[in-house]
Amino acid sequence: MNNFHISEEEKKELIKIHKTVKEKRLADKIKAILLLGDGYSFKSCEEIIHLDDRTLRRYKSIYIEKGIEGLLENKYKGRSPKLTEEQSKELTSHLEQNLYPNSETISAYIKEKYNVELTHDGLVITLHRLGFNYKKIKKLSTKLPNEYENMQDNGTPFKKTNKMVTLYAWIKS
Repeated sequence: MNNFHISEEEKKELIKIHKTVKEKRLADKIKAILLLGDGYSFKSCEEIIHLDDRTLRRYKSIYIEKGIEGLLENKYKGRSPKLTEEQSKELTSHLEQNLYPNSETISAYIKEKYNVELTHDGLVITLHRLGFNYKKIKKLSTKLPNEYENMQDNGTPFKKTNKMVTLYAWIKS
């Protein structure tokens, strides 16, 4: 039996915060406290939100000791980037002036210029952190102008649709 209860005011506040939280992990923490506060057993909560008993007890303990702020606290720090701040600025400037059709070509540039190897996922995270997204940049007829002819040879991804070619690249948002 669960002897943990929360007031109606706390419940309203938790529901309000739950609606605004974007991270699933944080939403699960709030749901756990709401369920436990409504009198659900740890076993029932395990089955409802698929968190183990130990995790649920830890969330409850954190909520009792530190409240909602403690529950939502993020202690994850992540690792520091492989590129220095100066290298990141140089790369941003370079990418703003040059179109790259895919992450492989950017990865090759980074390896050649900075002697730094990034995994595909690491590169995508780095590009997003620097404000770049992979987007459609042009829709052209199948007869490509001379300026785009050589890009196809460099691995530019083209999507062909009825007499049109769509060109994608990494661009600053």
